[in-house]
Amino acid sequence: MGHAHIEAFRTDPWRRFSPSDDVIVTWDTRASTIRRPAFRIAGMTEQDIAFGAQSEGINREWTYIIPFIVRSRMVERAQSWIARCLREHGDDCGVGVTIFASSFPGLDVLRLIDVKKSCLVEVQSCHNYLALSYVWGAVSNFRLTKSNLSYLLVPGSVQKVFHRLPRTVSDAITLCQQLGFQYLWVDALCLLQNDAKDLEKGVNVMDQIYECAWLTIVAACGTNANAGLPGVQLGSRGSQTTALYVLPGIALGVDTGLSQLLKHSVYSSRGWTIFFRCKNMELSESCLDTTYARRPTSFWSSSTLPMALHMEDPLFDYCEMLFYYTARTLTDQNDVMRAMAGVIRRVSEKTKSRFIQGLPTAAWDSFITFTALNSILRRRRGFPSYSWCGWQGRISLEPPTNWNSWLTKTWIIWYKRSPSGITNLVWDPAANESFPFHDKSYVGYRHRQKFEPPVPLGFPTTRTAVTEALELPSPMPPYPVLQFWTLALYLKLDHLNVFDGKSRLRGKSGAECGHTFLDGFEESEFFSSKEPYEFIVRFGKKWCWGE
Repeated sequence: MGHAHIEAFRTDPWRRFSPSDDVIVTWDTRASTIRRPAFRIAGMTEQDIAFGAQSEGINREWTYIIPFIVRSRMVERAQSWIARCLREHGDDCGVGVTIFASSFPGLDVLRLIDVKKSCLVEVQSCHNYLALSYVWGAVSNFRLTKSNLSYLLVPGSVQKVFHRLPRTVSDAITLCQQLGFQYLWVDALCLLQNDAKDLEKGVNVMDQIYECAWLTIVAACGTNANAGLPGVQLGSRGSQTTALYVLPGIALGVDTGLSQLLKHSVYSSRGWTIFFRCKNMELSESCLDTTYARRPTSFWSSSTLPMALHMEDPLFDYCEMLFYYTARTLTDQNDVMRAMAGVIRRVSEKTKSRFIQGLPTAAWDSFITFTALNSILRRRRGFPSYSWCGWQGRISLEPPTNWNSWLTKTWIIWYKRSPSGITNLVWDPAANESFPFHDKSYVGYRHRQKFEPPVPLGFPTTRTAVTEALELPSPMPPYPVLQFWTLALYLKLDHLNVFDGKSRLRGKSGAECGHTFLDGFEESEFFSSKEPYEFIVRFGKKWCWGE
């Protein structure tokens, strides 16, 4: 158990367990990450105690932890895993890359490092290549620029600058050679870092570049691009004991799943990191390669992100991706939309919906309904407050069970006013010509209900078109502002909790009628007034009426 606690703390420093704590351990015949029997530890996700492979007198079906990992076999084992995925999974894991234009939309050429010729190549056809996903960090990183592009296209040029490359990049080139592949994609060397147009084209298809890769090398250890890939260079990683002999001939070890290993790494905290993993199995160097490998699913995993990237339910999966992405760190806050450009393009294609400021217009009302999760949100300047991209901090969305049914219960017709003053519909059927209105499997606004107030209001509630000239901010922000008709309530704030931003709401008579969370209250004096605030009514729920 002590070993289990040390491993648990290593992968999650925020755990509140200590080796002296009592824990509950249960025997489960399908507890482990590869669905083999193990002792499940209560409160520890994706971490189990299992029997070592060489334990004596133990059922062979119960043993799978390799007590001693020999690093010299790393490449050989990785090659066998790749071959197994190709042999057993076929098209289920393969992306079927055959047509360049459809695989990398908008990209003129795909640059790759040819590790055999030691130079860059520009291709317009589909090749098998590896991709590197890593953390740049605050270190000097040799980059592709307009001035050195022609030089790096000459065979042997990469070898001449090899000593200038960050260790993670040079190790990835070496690993690519060891695995027998010819091509490698690395962002710093394959996108022109001082050409805004080239960068934009590459960033917009970043998701495709990683999905179409034959294999992604994830540099998950370390804090920057000089961390390297342990085990690639001789002596960079020693052999390791992964199990302890608790009795003569009987060994026990801790089995930790991939999502848990990555969860608290610097790699997983960065906004630009992304990779696709095998849909059908998860294999580990510390475990025997069994016939029935674990299929990564959110049920077994401490993270639902790996499966969300496949977008089998695109809007729901987009909610999941925003949950993880908004908790990550960006060195430059202006990159918030650029880092998600490929994902947004992907969701847009699958849902046949346009996006405005990171929000799908086909489900607009749902995606502007987000809350802070375990933090107080702070404004991100240059982006709108009605979108997740306008806030720093983790957000949570609660997608409806039935999107189309829920959207019928909304009544606001949303308009957007551009910085130049032009007004357009947010959800405009005429601008979404490809949207299949008759196919209910696609989410979108079709029939809207008329607002029915629970008490007579004495004025019409059917106004939808923008008819009033509003007093707009000067200067206008660089993003569209929203304009719409709806009802409003005037409520006072009371008893603000300065730690989580929660405040009570009181009506005209002083009666308490709910609560709200105030984002950005620390950065503004706006919420210090004792006068009533205007709250807009957006869709039908339980509201405080009768005052």
